[in-house]
Amino acid sequence: MKESQIMGKGNYALAGHNWRDKKTLFSPLHRVKKDMHIYMKDLQKEYEYRIDKIIMVDPNRLDVIEDTKTATLTLVTCNHDGTERLIVQASLVNS
Repeated sequence: MKESQIMGKGNYALAGHNWRDKKTLFSPLHRVKKDMHIYMKDLQKEYEYRIDKIIMVDPNRLDVIEDTKTATLTLVTCNHDGTERLIVQASLVNS
């Protein structure tokens, strides 16, 4: 979501669509729970994040993707009718 973001540094934010079949794109995010782990890879490393926060916000709220001092992963998708955004935030635990 931010041109200069680097995985494993600051707040790495990704957005994806929520689809009706509950298996495609970011639809499964609606079933995650706090303390679950998310694994991401770039061309050199694998990153392990632990989910800290799951919130619903107004679609215009941008502070959730602002940079952080600690390595954070923010995943963003919409609810079923697009009136809110699901925000899943996780902290880096291993790379």
